[in-house]
Amino acid sequence: MPGEVNARFDRRGLFYCDDALAAALAEIYGLTAVPLPLNDPAGPVHAYRVKRPGTSRIILAPFNFQPVLAPRNEEIVRRIVRLAEGGPVGTSARVKLHHRLSDDLVGELGLSCASDGIETLVSLEGGGDAVMARMRPRHRSKLRAVRGACAAAELTVVPFSEGQNLEAFYRILVEAYRDKHAMLPQPFSLFRALCRHDTGTRRAVGYAAVDRTSGEMAGGIIVLRDELQWCYAWGANRAASASLEIGTYLIGHALDEAVAAGAAVFSLGLSAASQDDLRRYKRGWGGEEHEVLSYGWREEVRAVDLHRDFALMRKVLRVMPTSLIRAVSPLAVRWLV
Repeated sequence: MPGEVNARFDRRGLFYCDDALAAALAEIYGLTAVPLPLNDPAGPVHAYRVKRPGTSRIILAPFNFQPVLAPRNEEIVRRIVRLAEGGPVGTSARVKLHHRLSDDLVGELGLSCASDGIETLVSLEGGGDAVMARMRPRHRSKLRAVRGACAAAELTVVPFSEGQNLEAFYRILVEAYRDKHAMLPQPFSLFRALCRHDTGTRRAVGYAAVDRTSGEMAGGIIVLRDELQWCYAWGANRAASASLEIGTYLIGHALDEAVAAGAAVFSLGLSAASQDDLRRYKRGWGGEEHEVLSYGWREEVRAVDLHRDFALMRKVLRVMPTSLIRAVSPLAVRWLV
């Protein structure tokens, strides 16, 4: 599942090439940011040192918060392995990549490999009409219907970054992650740090669907934007607004803005391989899938499916008050890196 779009756009996610953002991620997840001497034109690239009781590891990034720099992948992997070799006894390394390493390099370094999920990319080449034409016919019809229903419901799209709307979005997100997904949300500090990161072309922007009369937010999404790629990162809506399909409404709006801004590709983010319905929905946008791979050095990586794994944690989350989830998240995510 290599993906032609992924092959063409092999340098993207440049949003993360920033010293200040790397420092913020390190603080949030209890890591040490280590600059990699790549001198890449995209900007600074970092690895991160993980030190926990019983664990010493070098990673390219926490979760999937990293640039895609396929032409530099071999150099990145070699430098990360070298950092691990120079660390305390037993230090391992783990690198997540969107392009497969050569068998020769995997054999030379003795790397293990496992699938880490599926990313879906939408090419924005050809402009808005071409993007619409590449959507599945049923999805185009659905988008038109959703836009009509949201207009009839007196909803309008309001962009946001920090402030009250970010807090309102996060409250909706925590409830949706508990009630719908039974998943632990990222801490609020991450969303605040991302929304403070603004270099002009590289910034995080929220889009909220807001009732014109009451001003109440029905749902929202967060999009990470740079000069090449816009990435749909998170989305959630109030349960009472589920029938309006707020996510489709807002992704459609963000896609239009990405085309107008001259972006080349729109990422719909990662899905677990087992999330058949979600993957089908993303392909409906004209999206093309490719496999994301994790490589391990001195450790055996295994496929993790957040949609199915952690059954006990998922049961506990479903009955936790949202205030407790918000309090636990900043501590718990450090052990999931």
